[in-house]
Amino acid sequence: STLYSSSAASDVYKRQVDASQVPSAIHTEPRHELERIPVSEDSHGALKLSVWLPNGVGMAALDLQISADMVILQASEASIALRLPLPATVVDAEAKASFSKKRGVLTVIMPLSEPVGAVLV
Repeated sequence: STLYSSSAASDVYKRQVDASQVPSAIHTEPRHELERIPVSEDSHGALKLSVWLPNGVGMAALDLQISADMVILQASEASIALRLPLPATVVDAEAKASFSKKRGVLTVIMPLSEPVGAVLV
């Protein structure tokens, strides 16, 4: 007798898991650091986020979302997730991300929407 049919087994493997439905407990929060870049003549200052990624994880594997007050980073293949509320409002449309393959560090620069004198990061 057959314990399972091949069509039922293939349906199981074809389903994709939505990352929002996966319990966060199975994702590891990567080491990260958030610092403030001071105000200059042509800038209200910025927040700089550095995220150290596990070996083998590159930009292509990352899902990075930036809003005015939150950064969400996921890499489902590496089971990492970071949900970071920001201490000040940023101009999300002007944020820039870069990745150092050599150091394995993702750097995100997010300009502040207005000067903030006492942002403690």
